[in-house]
Formats: sequence, C-alpha cells, structure tokens
Amino acid sequence: MQIPASQGFHSNKDSPFRTTAVRHWPLWVALVSLWVSTGVLQFLASLQTHGRLIYTLDDAYIHMAMAKNIALHGVYGVTRYEFSSSSSSPLWTLLLAAFYSIFGVHESFPLILALLIASGALIVAYAFLYTTVKNQIGLMLVLMAIVFLTPLPVLISSGMEHPLHILLAFMFIGFFARTITDDAAARNKSTLPLLCLLSGLLVLTRFESYALVLIVCIIYALRRRWVISLGVVCSAMLPLVVYQAISVAHGWSWLPNSILVRGNIHSRSMFNSIESMLFVPWTSPHFLSFILGGWRRFLVAPHIAALVGTAGLVLIISWARSKRFWKSEHMVLVAYILAAIAHLQFGRTGHFFRYDAYLVAVGIFVLTIATPGLIGPFVHWMASGKVRIAAGCAVILLALQLLVPLLTRSVLSLPLIPAASRNIYEQQYQMGLFLRQYYGGKTIVANDIGAITFLADIHLVDLVGLASADVYRLRSSNGYNAESISQLCDARKACVAVVYELWLDNGGLAGIERTWKKAGTWKIKDAVVVGSNVVSFFATCPSEEEPLRNHLREFSEMLPVDVEY
Repeated sequence: MQIPASQGFHSNKDSPFRTTAVRHWPLWVALVSLWVSTGVLQFLASLQTHGRLIYTLDDAYIHMAMAKNIALHGVYGVTRYEFSSSSSSPLWTLLLAAFYSIFGVHESFPLILALLIASGALIVAYAFLYTTVKNQIGLMLVLMAIVFLTPLPVLISSGMEHPLHILLAFMFIGFFARTITDDAAARNKSTLPLLCLLSGLLVLTRFESYALVLIVCIIYALRRRWVISLGVVCSAMLPLVVYQAISVAHGWSWLPNSILVRGNIHSRSMFNSIESMLFVPWTSPHFLSFILGGWRRFLVAPHIAALVGTAGLVLIISWARSKRFWKSEHMVLVAYILAAIAHLQFGRTGHFFRYDAYLVAVGIFVLTIATPGLIGPFVHWMASGKVRIAAGCAVILLALQLLVPLLTRSVLSLPLIPAASRNIYEQQYQMGLFLRQYYGGKTIVANDIGAITFLADIHLVDLVGLASADVYRLRSSNGYNAESISQLCDARKACVAVVYELWLDNGGLAGIERTWKKAGTWKIKDAVVVGSNVVSFFATCPSEEEPLRNHLREFSEMLPVDVEY
C-alpha cells in the first residue's frame, strides 16, 4: 500500500515535492483540517483548565497510570502495588508504556500519539481510495467526512485508543477487499502475514474487533480460502489466549474487567446471551427478546442505523445490477453490516461519542469503496426520463436525510470538548492532586480511578470493580453490599473514600454512609462527562475524620474558583 506517485511535471521548475503536494491536495486539506480543528479545540479547552492539557474522560488516565507503572515499575496495573486487568486496550497501554520508557512520563503523549495516528488513518484511507474515487473533490469530501463525522478531534481529545482502532480497521478492510476477489494476481501471498498481524493488533486494541475479524474469516472460508481464514482466526485468538493466561494466573477474569463491568454483557450473562442465540429455539420468547434487544439499540444509535441502512441499500442495488455477489465491494459491505449488528447486540454505544466511532469511520470508508461504480450508471439512468429524474431526486433526498444523524452527532460533540476537559480538571484532576499531597502510600476508596492513580501514589479499593478483583467478584456473585464493602475496606486499612454519593445509593451500597463519616464535598457546574457534579469525601475510620476535614479546608484555597467546597 502506498500513495500513488505523480505522473510527471508541468515544467522544469516543478519539484517532485511540489508536484506531489499539488496532486494529493485532498489529503493535505484533510490533514490540515484535522490538525487545525484539534489545535483550536485544545486551545479553547486550555482556557478553561488554567492552561493545563486535560483529557475529556477519566478513562484516559487509567491507561496513563498503567503505562506509567509498566514503564517505571514493571507492573501491569493502575497502581504500582498489584496487577490489575483494567485496560480495555492492552495495545494502547503498551504503546504508551513504550513511549514513557523511552522519553519519560509526560501527560501530553496520549494526545500527540492520538493525533499522529489519526493522521495516519487519513493517509491509509487516502491510499486505498485514491484509485477508487476519481474525482478529487469527492475524495476530499470523503476524507473530511471521516474527520468531522467520526469525529476524529473528539477521539483525539480523549487521549485514548480509538484513532488507532480506526487506522487498523482501515488497513484490515482494505487488504481484505484486495484479497477476496477472484483475480489470482490480487491474492498476493505476502498479504497473508500482514492480515494475520492486523487481526491480532485489532483485537488487542479493542476486543469488539472480534466481530469484524470472525466475520471476515467466515467470508474467506465460504470462498474456500482456508489458509487465510485459518491464519487470521488463529492470529486473532492468540492475543486473547495469552491475555487469559496472564490474567487468570494473577487471579483475575479471562477478559479485562472494563469489558465485563461496562459492556452490555458480563461474564455470566454473556454465556446466557450466547446460549440463547445458539441453543434456544428461535420461536422462544427468550430468543426473540434477545434479538429484539439488539435491534432496539438502532433507535439509540440512529447514525449507525443510517450507515447500515445505506450499506444494505447499496449492496442490493449493486448486486442486482452486476448479477455477481462475490465481489470485493459487496464483501466489505456484508462484513460491515454484520459487524455493526454484532456490535449493537453485544457492545455499547455513546460514552462521549467514542464506543461506536469506529463504525462511523469504517462505514464511510466501505461505502466509498462500494459506491463509485454506481454513480455513473445512476446519473445516466436519471437522464433517461422524467419519472426516473423524480425517482433519482427522491433517492438523493433520502441520502441527505441519512446524513442528518451523522451531522447532528458531529455538531453536538465538537463544542463539548472544552466543557468536558473543564469537568475532568475541576473534579478528577483535583482529586488526584489532593490525594498526592496528603495521602501518598495510603489506601483510598474511589469510583473514578484514572486521574487519582496517575497523579498519586496510592493503594486502591475500586468500588466499580475495574481495578479491584475482589470487588468485581462481589459484584458478579451478588455479594456486593454495604456490609461486604465495609469489611473489605477495613481489611485493606482504607482511610479515605472519594466517591459519588449518588452512586452509593443507586449501586447497592445504601447505608454505608452511616459507617463512614462525611468530611466535605466538592461541587462543580455544568457537568457534561462526570458521573455526578458532587463528589463526597468520607473518613472510613473515625481517627481520620478530623485530619480529612483539615486537609480539605486547606486544599480548598487551591481549588479552581468554580468548584464549591
């Protein structure tokens, strides 16, 4: 894969660089748009965070804390004291750890990496689409759609793995499209190791990539490409087996706790879901409820429904016109449609526009691969009669209508970046600074664990269960209650809890406040991404109540002015 070279020079004064820059101007426009929009949004965010670089989600700091502990202490965990299966993206965590090991720990690295990788995703998309989209303005619009409809600036501002996921997905689907055709020359044997490598990297970046990888393997098998199918599926399963062995050996679950806790499926309910899909009769109410539950999620993700619906329509029209099903254009559409349905059935959407962002970018990518061959015949068909002109206009209006959910999502997401950064700065980041100043080396109870473990050297009891295996076991065994958590905190010698009271009441811990002693609260304005606008500080043992009150009173002078103590 490479960006096509220029075909010559217009004059002796032209340099190769100048000619390449002119010839590939759609890529440069998209890259400049990405960098400028990201820079502007980060500047606006810094105005609300006293000039600090603050990520829009506390989850980014979980990866940063784990990467720091790997680089400095050789421990795969959110604290340096114990292993924790807390990262939903092992590859991103290890990549950050590599940079921390080489260049030192710095808060800017996730942003820099995400921006560079997002730029790489645009370059890869351009390289694959250059020969497909002949019109350069059309190609520019496609790249701009990837930038602003995904939207990439939002993913970059989160400082997490999603741009890397999109980059690898583009490469995986692009090479899949080139090798699934009947053309023997397109099945270059050197592509097999690359596809195997990409499948392994994909699932290490986001585990929901298994849906796309396994669907592609099935398509290869149906085409009797047994070697590619087996190679790709084995390469995808190997990282999971290795991760299982390491995690289980440390007393943790076979998947990262972030997936088991936050997904639509937990370890126990996942097997029930798979059982209902495979073994329960199709006419049973349980099976029908399982299927309808997935389809109902299209209602809360209309942007994905629009892309999947468009992909299905394009597939039907192209198939009817060509009379051939096994075309690369059709196969990428089938893979995308099935992967999107699987994601909505088993995965999550939303959470500051990130969980389903790759489906938007990949949807734009595969539709661009599949539609150029239909545009010319469609224009010719419209020009052959008034009725067809009316029908063509109706199709165009429908296409514009399908853009509405994507445009709405983009318009809503981009202005939220400064507000989200301010939320994290005023709440989680200040929590981390507070604990670093007063409670280094102590055991802390918390429900948001990213910034506090990155900034402060603490032991941790995570009430959500992302970083505490014993808490997760209590949650999964229905033993999670105020009494069991109080006993656990006593056994761990916890001294302070920094939590959302709302989560205590709604999460099965109602009444634990009577055991702990509240020392104070912080309240922020205009909560956008945090679980509550009020975070409470509790002394979990009587001797800590008065020191905690004094520390909060002293630290309140350093809080941002909009935080109410």
